[in-house]
This record gives sequence, C-alpha cells and structure tokens, in this order.
Amino acid sequence: MPETVINDAIAASSGGKVYIEAGTYTFTTLPIGGVGAIGTSSVSNVELYGAGSSTVLQAGTNLNGGIIYVQSGGGWYIHDLQINGNRASQSASGASTPYQTGIALYESSNDVIEHVYIHDEKTYGISSDAGSSNQILDNQVANSDANGIIMYGGSNHLVQGNVVNGASDVGISISGTNDNGNAPITNALCTQNTASNVNLDVSPFGQNSGVGIMVGDNGYATTITVSDNQISVASFGVSSDPYSGTNVDVTISGNTIQSTTVDGVYAEATTGITIENNLFIISAGADIYLASDVSGSVIENNVIEYTLTAKVVAGSGSVSPNCPSWCSEEAGSSISVAATPSTNWQFSSWSITGASCSGGSSSNPCTFTMPDNPVTVGATFVALITFATNPSDSGAVINWGSCEGAAYGNGQTLLSSSYGSIAVCYVPSGYTLSSWNCSGGLVCSGSNNPTLITFDGSGTITLNLKIGSLSNPVSTSLTASSSQSNPSPGTSFTVSGSLTANGNGVSGKTIVLVFGWSTNIATVTTQPDGTYTYTATAPSSAGSYNVDVFFLGNFTGTTQYLPSKATAKITVS
Repeated sequence: MPETVINDAIAASSGGKVYIEAGTYTFTTLPIGGVGAIGTSSVSNVELYGAGSSTVLQAGTNLNGGIIYVQSGGGWYIHDLQINGNRASQSASGASTPYQTGIALYESSNDVIEHVYIHDEKTYGISSDAGSSNQILDNQVANSDANGIIMYGGSNHLVQGNVVNGASDVGISISGTNDNGNAPITNALCTQNTASNVNLDVSPFGQNSGVGIMVGDNGYATTITVSDNQISVASFGVSSDPYSGTNVDVTISGNTIQSTTVDGVYAEATTGITIENNLFIISAGADIYLASDVSGSVIENNVIEYTLTAKVVAGSGSVSPNCPSWCSEEAGSSISVAATPSTNWQFSSWSITGASCSGGSSSNPCTFTMPDNPVTVGATFVALITFATNPSDSGAVINWGSCEGAAYGNGQTLLSSSYGSIAVCYVPSGYTLSSWNCSGGLVCSGSNNPTLITFDGSGTITLNLKIGSLSNPVSTSLTASSSQSNPSPGTSFTVSGSLTANGNGVSGKTIVLVFGWSTNIATVTTQPDGTYTYTATAPSSAGSYNVDVFFLGNFTGTTQYLPSKATAKITVS
C-alpha cells in the first residue's frame, strides 16, 4: 500500500526531505491516528513534496478520512502536490467525519503549505487546528463540501495568495477560539461559494449561506486583518460573526467584493471593526450590514459600484461595452452602450431593466446615467426579408413558415430575429412553380414545394413561376381525417382522405401535410382511387392541434388541377 511506503519514508527522514515522484497514489487505510492516510503524530521539520500536479494523492473508495494529517509535528513544509478527496466515492458525510480533509494540521505550528492543488474533499481542503504561525500560501482549493480553508484557533497565521473555488460553506474561515489572534489574511481569492449547511448566526435573514471569508465562525477572533482579497459570487463577501463570544479588532481593507446576494460585509457581535478602501460591486443585496451589537466601527473610503450587464439578446451582432456577465460602474457615471449589427442584420431595439435609454428603446447608442442599482441592457437585431415573384405582376404570394403561414406578395418585407431553417410555400394560384432563388442571408434552391430555406440574416427570396395561362382548369376537393381524435402523447395515428375532381379520384398526385406542433413537412402520393394515408406521431404535450393537408395543384398536361386544402383535428390528452 502506498501509505505504508510513504509513512515509512517520513519516519526514516527524521526531519528531512521526502519526495513523492510523479504518479497517482490511491490510499485505502488510515494509519495516522485513524484519520489520515499519511503524515505523523511525532516527526517534525519534514519537507513533503512532489512533482506538482503530476503527483496525485487520492482517497480510495470509502476511505472516509483525510489524506495528509500532521499532529504535534511542527515545521512541516508541504508543497507541489495534487490531492483528490474523491468525495463522490466516500460513504460518510463531512459533518460526521470532520477529518475528511486534504491536509489537516492539528496542534502543529510553524508549518507551510504551498503550491498544492486540492479538490473534491468531503469536508475541508486545508485545516489548521490549534497551532500557531502556520502559513497557507498560493494553493488552489476547489469543490469542498464544507470550507475551502479553515484556520481554527491558534495565532499568527498567514493565509495568502490562495485560490478557493466552489466551497459549499465558506471559502476561507478564520474560525476563532480563545487564542485565535494576529491572523492577517491577504490576497485570497474566494469565488463561487454556494449556500449549504452553514453554521452562521444571520438572524436578520434567517438563512444559511455561502461566505467568501469568515471571521469568527466556531468561536471569537481577535486582531484579524482581511485585506486585498478578490471575493465573488457568494451570499456574503466577508462576515465577522462569531458563533460565541465577540470578535475584537477586525480590519477589512482593500478588498474587491462582488456579486454577493445578501451583503458585501456582514458584522455581528464585533467590537472595533474597520471597513475601509474596499470596492463593492453590487448585483443584489447591500454593501455593508452592521448588527446592533457591533461597536467601535470605522467605515471610510469605500467605493460602491453597480453591475452593468450589456449583451445581445436576439439576432446577430455585438454590443460595446460587451458585458455578458457584467461590468461595474459607479452611480452617476455616464453610460453609453452601442449596438453593431452583423452583415445582413440591422439593429432593432433595446430591452433595459434598472434604467431607461435617454433616446428611447430604439436609439443607438443607448445612453443613460448609472443609477444606484444594477442595470441590464440587451440588444435585439433583426434581419430584413424581402419577397419577390417572377413575374412581378403575377399576384402570387409566398407563405412564410408553412403553406398556411403569413402570405407576402412581391416587394413585401418581414423583420425577423430568428435563425435556422424555415419552410416557405407557394399555393398555386394560376401559375406553376418553376424554382426558388435566395440571396443575402437566405439559402435555398430547387423546385420543391414547400421548400426549406436556411435563414441567417437579411436577404431576398424569389418565387419563379412558369408563364402561361390555364387551358383546362379543373377544381379539386380534398378531405382529411384522423384515425384517432384523442391520441395519447407520443403515440401513432393516421391521417387519411381522398383527392377528387368531378367526383372521381385523382391518382398519383402529391399531398403535403403540415403539422401544427412541428416544423416538419410530410408528403404522400394518392392511390389509384385518389385516397392517401400517412402515419404520424402525436405531440408530447397535451392540447388541440391541426394537421393541414394541401394539394398544391398540377398545371401540366391536358388536364390542369387547381389546388385544394383540408384539415384534420386532434386533441392530445
């Protein structure tokens, strides 16, 4: 077992270096105090290191414990490793097994943990319990079920330059006990914390939430500095809120705190708190909340900005500034968002919440003064579709979307923000279809009727007709019915009917079926007696639907047949 080999090397080092070469090492037992796979309860001043992320120490299935556990050792330097807690394969919960931690220091002092990538732990990424002067430097901790980093008790700790992402409880916790003091925190990045199983006293809101950096937590803390951190996407940015006792002398300075849903800084049961030189970027919630039991507060030189989201919501184009997630602006700033359409598109309008475009929703650019609240601006671009018939004076129309869709004659136009494929149809009205032509952002070809065009911007669709008059037109009659008037969702049913002229069945003619719940178009050929049958699938959602059935006419040969239409109705339940 790899844990035996590594632990033997640690014991033999007597305070020297232990190098773990590149490879993946899976641990299945917990020989260190029943809680850790490798480490010590006695050896001091060990340098334990690997080949960076190429040296992977991972928990085996149901290990239900920690990877590295150092108790009463002191002077350890752990660096350049990857630790995988493999939380999906652990059977015990984090709450019942607090030592399911990537690296745990217990009553150990003067330790350094640096350049370690720790992920998917059931409890903590890194924990320091009751030691002093420990340094947690430039590590990456991702996806811990509780805290990314927790410094529980002790004094003179430094947590600097770490990236903590996706902790479910707290990104970095300075969790106080009676001797937890002089613990500056600098340059910690805590992002995308989520709310679950949080041990916080947040009585104004009555909820448990994710916290970027927590001061206090399980006990009180004294002389704590939280400075120059980047904290984003949390319920609370920085919280000074001891579970018991009172935090004393807490400085929150020079942080960028953004996208918090409740408060940028929350403080309760704190004496002597300084909140200064912070940048708050507000997308929801408030910047600072101080409970009634906070005293001796100094709040100065903080900057409050609000999120500006600018993006394309429909059609094809771009906006400047481009802030699809968000940018930030101070209240009172002059804002100008410009829209630029892609080729074959044109700007249509803005949708805006939190403010109003000074020139109206169709002005470009959209200008306004940034209010003291978030603003979202969305641009809609449309394509200009031009319809043409050849000859232009034919009086023919083109149906958009289906054979029963909106009809457009020569020279008429349509504005649309859609993409993809769409059907167009010509229901014969004295002329026979020759071909379709498209230009610009439309692509089509051939003489199918209906036909599908590819739509990606403005363009012209032309219906070319065969010129000539009808010499012997015959009216037709088309019928349609469904084999089931109430089919179940997703089941098969048939549409059948007949095409007749002068009371006789017309054979060998193409019947077009257009389904009211789908963009699909189907065709079937009439039998010698003029009948037809088509098997269709009912839609998945309940409701009333039409199946429109068309005979588009036939204008060749001695007998020329005029078009006709019928409809079969179904109710899906």
